[in-house]
Amino acid sequence: MVEYHDVDSESSMALRKAYRHALAEVGLSPDSHVFDLNYDRLLDQGGAEGAFLADVVDFYLELDDFSAKIFLFQILEKGRHYPFWWLSYTNNMVVYQNKYAHLICQVDSHFASKV
Repeated sequence: MVEYHDVDSESSMALRKAYRHALAEVGLSPDSHVFDLNYDRLLDQGGAEGAFLADVVDFYLELDDFSAKIFLFQILEKGRHYPFWWLSYTNNMVVYQNKYAHLICQVDSHFASKV
């Protein structure tokens, strides 16, 4: 039996809420995917919320593929994906959890003062 322990942080929960709120404020669905956002439109027409979303897009695009999926599935869209989606990247839960914990630290560092 595989035991799965999820991790989260206050800043990642706040980021998820701020992300969904900012999407609604710029006239997009709160369920919009970060990879579908029009970066230039966000900066041109989005005001402070658009600038925040552009920062989220920048952060996402700077991540390696596995970290980007963790950011998308576990932070921005938490609870909307199969909990073992990461098995297509690694069958070692420790590798996944270490990558996830490292990403949480990055999110805390980058977004803690912005949400």
